[in-house]
Amino acid sequence: MGDEQGQVLASGGNIAVTHLAGRAFPGVHIQGDTFANLRQQLVDVARRLRQDPSDSEDSGATPPCCPAGGVISRAGSR
Repeated sequence: MGDEQGQVLASGGNIAVTHLAGRAFPGVHIQGDTFANLRQQLVDVARRLRQDPSDSEDSGATPPCCPAGGVISRAGSR
């Protein structure tokens, strides 16, 4: 693996967008602890979406929300 230089297009907090020469698209780089946190949130949401609503302790509660604040609806509900 050789050294490559890239251009930082944006950075903030623990996330940066970079572009390597010769690549068509930029890359997103996420700090390890931030990635672990995002991964855990996705695991929790996936578990709740697979859960049968009638088996849920919090039956009748609102569906899980993604970190950005948008609601993820259950399949088939509109």
